[in-house]
Amino acid sequence: MTVLMLDSKEIERLKLNAEWNPIYSEEVINDINEGKEVFIPGDSDGCTMFSNDYKIVYTHEQQKQCICRHLSISSTKHNRTPLPEVVNFVCKEFGFINEVPYEFPEGAVWFEKIKDSKNSAVNVLEPIDGDFLKLAKESK
Repeated sequence: MTVLMLDSKEIERLKLNAEWNPIYSEEVINDINEGKEVFIPGDSDGCTMFSNDYKIVYTHEQQKQCICRHLSISSTKHNRTPLPEVVNFVCKEFGFINEVPYEFPEGAVWFEKIKDSKNSAVNVLEPIDGDFLKLAKESK
């Protein structure tokens, strides 16, 4: 078993970047629908770090109801998906409040196929204060 080591300075750098540069989900959706080029966090050094065999992408996203932290973790090894223990550990290191996936409602954790690869990323979305009831509320 490989020990996952995360650089606390890199984590703080990503967290500060996310706080200062939130992504506005509605704007991204509108840009995609209009055929405009959109910012891809996984292609940005400001949102991405590598540790052992993992690529970690961290952002803050303005959803309709609240600002959420969004973490995407993928393996850099061929045909791999991060284990739940790895996802939970990384989430805790980034300040997630709830335990992944056990305390997360449906739709807050999902898999994403990595383009041109057999790998998948695990995505985790949590309101900044950890209150998932905010995501269930309709925006007015």
